[in-house]
Amino acid sequence: MKQELRIDRNIDLNQFVQVIQGETRQEYNSNAKGVCVDTRVIKQGDLFFAIKGTRDGHEFVKQAIEDGAAACVVDHDMNIPNQIIVPDTLSALWNYANWVRTQWGKTVIALSGSNGKTSTKEMMATLLGEKTLKTPGTWNNFLGVPLTLLLLETHHDYAVVEMGINHFGELTHLCRIANPNIAILTNIGPAHLMEFGDLDGVARAKGEIFSQLKGSDIAVLNIDDPRIEAMKSSITVKTMTVSQKQNANVQVVSKARLAKGYDLKIMYGKTEINVKLPVSGEHNISNYLCSLGIASAVGMSPEKIIQRTAQIAQVQMRMEELNLSGQRKIINDCYNANLGSFKAAVQTVLESSPKRFLVLMGDILEMGAQAVQIHRDLGKLMADSKVTHVFVVGDHAKDVIDGATQAGLPKEVITHIQERSQAAQKILPYFQPEDILLVKGSRGMKLEEIISDLEQELEG
Repeated sequence: MKQELRIDRNIDLNQFVQVIQGETRQEYNSNAKGVCVDTRVIKQGDLFFAIKGTRDGHEFVKQAIEDGAAACVVDHDMNIPNQIIVPDTLSALWNYANWVRTQWGKTVIALSGSNGKTSTKEMMATLLGEKTLKTPGTWNNFLGVPLTLLLLETHHDYAVVEMGINHFGELTHLCRIANPNIAILTNIGPAHLMEFGDLDGVARAKGEIFSQLKGSDIAVLNIDDPRIEAMKSSITVKTMTVSQKQNANVQVVSKARLAKGYDLKIMYGKTEINVKLPVSGEHNISNYLCSLGIASAVGMSPEKIIQRTAQIAQVQMRMEELNLSGQRKIINDCYNANLGSFKAAVQTVLESSPKRFLVLMGDILEMGAQAVQIHRDLGKLMADSKVTHVFVVGDHAKDVIDGATQAGLPKEVITHIQERSQAAQKILPYFQPEDILLVKGSRGMKLEEIISDLEQELEG
């Protein structure tokens, strides 16, 4: 479900005008009750920001007033009651969020990476405890980050702020708004190549997360990723390292697979601890280590680490297991996708030694000039994984099929689904009792809709 672009917050409007240096014609004798940037979800008493996006928010100011907005932030005189005029409404939102963060004054953790951001965010929030604010849903962009910061309250001890980008300079700007004390990258992978060009470009863009750290701030580095390890020499603040493979401040000593998750022995600073991580997938060990790096950076005790690790849960639509009739299982991993996360998902399923392994795959979006080759590589991944059957949806279906057949996967075990409405009917004859079906693609492919159709057919 898409996160509504509004929050509850009590705002002294006279103070707000001063903070953002806005122009208004009146004194306000009541406070706003929330912040909203979308009139479809506005509530009585909200402060409405007319943001220029796909649609210009100024087109909806009249609607906001009719729906009871306490005030509207606009970039020109609209001759309406309770208007607050600023040069740029988005900058006003950013500036106010930064002011709120500064007044709060505690520890902000900035988190980014090509894979695993959301899973790592959830793990961090669990380890740091109930007084931690975390980014709601997918609020990781130029609107989501400031709205997240506006959720800060005095009872919060930490804020874990997820940051996603698709352009150079974005992370620098988001970090100026959030002013993090600690920053971490999970990994560098082939995401948003349309803008970044190649992995080195991704590393340059993601490396910006460390650009605003200063003084006693801390950079946490997953040194199992060579491009992140290479950043260490240019970082001017204290660094904390995590690794599954080499010496680090937080490192895996040994691991054993359990029926659900892993038994891990970890060097946590100078203390060896034994924990049971209750989620599957080698990539989740890496995500967990990143979370431990943050926990170590804030000085969390080994005892709390052990206690709170047991509370970690699988994120919805991230390798989420759905059990259906006939012991059929769907692995719903359609929260998002790139080549690296595809490989991790396939490997996780193969670790469970399924009798039969089926895959429903959709396009990886925003790959630019490399899209064709990346989807051919996906096809080769399917062939190398010796899947029982592959169902392909999307504009790059032919590229996936070409890559798979060239790598030796027989054409008869590949089904190209051209009409999404018929996807469930195409899949069901092959989806036998005790089968595992992995469903994965970019968020924009909305493959969860096909999962819903399959559930209805099998359970209805």
